[in-house]
Amino acid sequence: MKLTRIALAFAVFFAGCNSTKTPLPINPNAPTKPTEMKTADNKTGATSPTTGAAPKSNAAKLANFRLVSADLDALPYETNNVAITFDGGADDKATTLILKALKERNAHCTFFLTGFFCRRFPETARALADAGHEIASHSDTHPHFTKCSDAKIQKELANAEAIIEKTCGVNPKPLFRFPYGDRDKRSIAAVYKEGYQSVRWTLDALDAFGEPKSEAFVGQRITGKIKGGDIVLMHVSSVGSAKALPRIFAHLEQKGLKPVLVSELLNDIPETPQRKLAKQ
Repeated sequence: MKLTRIALAFAVFFAGCNSTKTPLPINPNAPTKPTEMKTADNKTGATSPTTGAAPKSNAAKLANFRLVSADLDALPYETNNVAITFDGGADDKATTLILKALKERNAHCTFFLTGFFCRRFPETARALADAGHEIASHSDTHPHFTKCSDAKIQKELANAEAIIEKTCGVNPKPLFRFPYGDRDKRSIAAVYKEGYQSVRWTLDALDAFGEPKSEAFVGQRITGKIKGGDIVLMHVSSVGSAKALPRIFAHLEQKGLKPVLVSELLNDIPETPQRKLAKQ
């Protein structure tokens, strides 16, 4: 099986943002163990609304990954794994179709949810978590982070973390995606300082802009471009994307590509490439 060549890219120009051309250094003191990434709620013994147990944490799945002060959109190793991700902000109209398609394929994806989404659609947010999908943060109110002060960024992250944990029973830390993909060197550093790894994408379904995208459009765009190591961006508001999932999964199977969670992609990064990056 031929492996696809992929690379680690940082802060690609998007939505009028300033680009970050030089990778920021890896923090040797960044938390690498689940026990080092506790939140205030964990310390007070908060419980999951769905199970009554202590909230789950993405950190537990990322024990081998060290946070990087960069907007990560691809990986420094070859793989046949791909991560299909969904952003959830203001609308949940496609989630029923998405959950059905994923269940039929016994597949799991990563959902980047806003705090607003969890407050407005708590049952939907819980359903995503209860189905075993990975829940990550997409901020609280979906602002442009390049226009936010560091204090505002801290508040956005903290508020989103609290409501996601309360609603879904999972701490989203350290996985985060910038709203609109809008980031610069300062905002990336601010997110990193709060213990989050910003995760971008390599392939956009383009299902969040302009006229609603059809099943055929999304299906063709993804199957025509997807390769090993890709992080695919889709939205829970797009019915066209939801309906295209069976076609996308069939294509992945045909090409020998395996859909995995974002945490799986990150946790598989070898130690050696990280050490090389740290020396740059």
